[in-house]
Amino acid sequence: MTVVLQFGGASASGYLSRQESKQATAELKQLGTFDGGVYRRNEGVPGKRNLDGFQAIWEHVNGRPLQYPKPRYPQAIMMDSSHYDWIASLGHTGVERKLLGMFTERRTEASMIRLAPGTGLNVSGRSIYFVCSGSGRTGSEPLRRFTAIYLDHDETATFATDTEIEMLHLGMPDLRGLVAEQPHAVAAE
Repeated sequence: MTVVLQFGGASASGYLSRQESKQATAELKQLGTFDGGVYRRNEGVPGKRNLDGFQAIWEHVNGRPLQYPKPRYPQAIMMDSSHYDWIASLGHTGVERKLLGMFTERRTEASMIRLAPGTGLNVSGRSIYFVCSGSGRTGSEPLRRFTAIYLDHDETATFATDTEIEMLHLGMPDLRGLVAEQPHAVAAE
């Protein structure tokens, strides 16, 4: 199984939601056209005449030029979780973890969690939990293969197992307080 997650990271450039992209596309269509991945501004509309479509949308939403950050990894990172050892989670009977990696100064984390049958686990914080196998529940909702749960900063969930559950845990970076570098501008003259 391959799981791909894309999000705005430590560069603070952000990642546009589908709603933001759709709204910006509709607004830009009033000023030009999209054709073959290129946004072409109408005659007389300020700005670069031809621009990559994604870049045009991003700049429209953010109100500044897109500056791509320098890549930190030369290629995708592929992990085989079967080559990692399960480690008992201290203070949590029936819970084991495999730390697959932690990345960047913002501490994006990938790990596997295994819960024994009849085990409960309270979790919190900005994370995604993806059930790979097993069954149980969170609150009154069922947990089963391919269930995905997203928690934001101050949200919590409790997992309760019927059978052994293995899940992928993606600890999302805390980007609060991170502000993208703005071009230097004169505030007043």
